[in-house]
Parts: sequence; C-alpha cells; structure tokens
Amino acid sequence: RVTFDIGMKNPTDRGDVTISERTQDGWTLQKDPQVAVCTNDNVKGPDGRPQPVAIKAVGATGFTVPNLGQGSHVSCVVVNSRVTANPEGIIKVVKVDEDGHTKLSGSQFVLRKGTTAGPDWSGDPLEFTTGDSGQTWTSGKLKEGIYYIVETQSPRGHSLLPQPVGLKLTKSGSDSLTASLLNPKDAAMVRLDMKDNVATLIVSNVRSGGTLPHTGGNGVMWYLLVSMALIGGGLGAGSHMRHRRKV
Repeated sequence: RVTFDIGMKNPTDRGDVTISERTQDGWTLQKDPQVAVCTNDNVKGPDGRPQPVAIKAVGATGFTVPNLGQGSHVSCVVVNSRVTANPEGIIKVVKVDEDGHTKLSGSQFVLRKGTTAGPDWSGDPLEFTTGDSGQTWTSGKLKEGIYYIVETQSPRGHSLLPQPVGLKLTKSGSDSLTASLLNPKDAAMVRLDMKDNVATLIVSNVRSGGTLPHTGGNGVMWYLLVSMALIGGGLGAGSHMRHRRKV
C-alpha cells in the first residue's frame, strides 16, 4: 500500500502525481485490469466511503494519479503479479536390449518438433549429444511442446523403431515440466521417466527375427498384428489375381 499527501504552493493549483515501483525479482506490476486501486480519502461518496481515483499506467513499473489538488490524501493498493517463467526440459534416450536392461550402442536418433498429427519433416532435425560410449542420447534445452524421437539407425542384428515416438512436454507450475507419450501404445516399446525436467525414454530393441521386448508387455503385439494384417492382405490379393488369370 502507498499513501501520500499532496501539497501545492497555490491552493487552487491541481496536478498529476506519477509513482514508479521498484519491483522485486520474479514480480511485475499487474497490467490487467489495472495496476493499482487508489482512493482520495478527503472525498467521500454518499455512503461515506472514500471515492475511487482514476489512474493510468506509465511505462513498465509506474502509474499516474491525475488532477489532484491541495490537501488531497490518496491511498493506493498496488497489485503485483508473479512473472511467469518458461521452464526448459531435456529429452534423454537410452537404448536397451529386449531384456529391458542391457544398454546398447550402435543406434542413431534425431529429434523433430511436431504436432499431434505427426512430426514436422521440413528443415533440419534437432540433434542429440551421444554419451556413455554411444549408449545414451541427450537433447539440448527444450521448451514445452511436442517432439518426436526418430531412430535412423539400429544396432546390428536389431530392428528400428517401427514409427517415431511422440512426446509432449507440458508446463507444470512456474519452473517445471511434465512429459507424456502422445500414443499410449508406444508404452509397449518405450518406458518414460520424468525427473527434474529430464524426460528419459528407455527404448527396448527387438532383435531381427528375435523375441519381443519386455518394456511394455503385450501392447507390442499391436505393431505385429498391423504388420501381419498388411502382409496377409497383400498375399490374399495376389492369390485372387492368380485365380482370375486362370479363369
């Protein structure tokens, strides 16, 4: 609260008073709907209460109380609002064998921004930094949004991820992010851990012609059933065409 008295050399003069605030770190003057609520305690309304005084914002940290005269006693309640931060997070990828624990090297990943509809394939991808002798991939700092992890190379004898894995980073509070998989079925291949704004994706690999990963349970069958359905449909169409030629 700010309270001040107005004194004029000439009692009939009137003037404007501008007040500037030195805000603390992490706070700023509220701009909407107004920066402060002021009343002239010497001017009473029909209800006996001080009358409100119109004010206007000046610059980033100030406001003006206009047209005050001799003896005006003004009280202002200044409204501050907390500065909204833009937290940043990191995406980390770890590739493991189908046992869900043994780290693998030999993969290559890139990161692309996107929407719920899919990755944005235009422009250059965001690069990962490789660590732990090629067994982990770490992004730079990322703001909230949707990102896709794309595997461009798999270890020898293993298969690539069947499709890009979408991850959504969402602001939670002023300085933290949460992470979630866009497609719940990706949990069959990927385990997601979030701690201290670092989203770690543990990707279980599949050996070419080998066993299923242990990361997410039976959900991986969804990928295989789709593939089998497509292959079966192709074989059925081919057989039908051969029978038509024999007629």
